[in-house]
Amino acid sequence: MYEAGWGVKVTSWRTHCKRGLKDWATQYGVFIATDEYYHQVTFLEGGRFSNPLNLSNRVSAKSRLSPARAAEERERLKAELQMQLRELQEAAALKAARKAQSEKEFARGRR
Repeated sequence: MYEAGWGVKVTSWRTHCKRGLKDWATQYGVFIATDEYYHQVTFLEGGRFSNPLNLSNRVSAKSRLSPARAAEERERLKAELQMQLRELQEAAALKAARKAQSEKEFARGRR
């Protein structure tokens, strides 16, 4: 899912999640410790009921460009920059030609 560009969330009890997975989720997505929602996701049979679950403040995982889309975007930007470079080179060549023509006319005494 990560390679396809999806935002990734890993939800686990803090002490029961493998360190490698937790570190990966923290670096590339979001790690949500279920411990923070203990009273909302647990109950005691014949005792305490669970509290209402409010996820409005929960961290969201951000999606990203998939490697294929990133490559497409790089190619599009590359083509756009190449076109801009050609336009600038053409404008510079035209300016140089006009300057050369102006210098010729000045040398002939026309200006």
